[in-house]
Amino acid sequence: MTSDMELQEFSLFGDDARLWVYPFREPLTEPTSALVEQTLSGFLPGWASHGVRVEGRFVIHEDRFVLLVGHSQGGISGCSIDNSVQNFKALRDRHGLDSLDRSRIFFRDAQGCIQSDHFFDFQKLVSSGSILSDTPVFDTTITTVGELREGGLEKPFRDSWHAERFSGF
Repeated sequence: MTSDMELQEFSLFGDDARLWVYPFREPLTEPTSALVEQTLSGFLPGWASHGVRVEGRFVIHEDRFVLLVGHSQGGISGCSIDNSVQNFKALRDRHGLDSLDRSRIFFRDAQGCIQSDHFFDFQKLVSSGSILSDTPVFDTTITTVGELREGGLEKPFRDSWHAERFSGF
């Protein structure tokens, strides 16, 4: 679940504000979290779309996900989205912090710890019965602050797109 404190960081944004979820395969440590914060804090003040400033904020959620929000009066162009992605490419290429691998599924294990598996391995977990209908999964494809506010980031497997994609339920 996204905490109230994290949602408060996005309180100035409407439900239609754009959201990008960048999941990290491994949890961020203090030094790597500081590196991510430094990188994004340096980028956001100059973020623009067709010359119009993009109002942006981010939070690091559970040391595993960067939630990046952006809003601009004229919308956010593909080029300005690419500019934001460049930060994550640099983190991957220079520091080995990969948040761009979309072949991974994120879920909570029985102890409540966030795990990350390749989607082929996740299918095996579903087929073996290790993933239950109430296993929390993370939907890193949500695209608006409204979806985040509605609890779209983390939900039971049975209520997620994962249940349709991965056979067994």
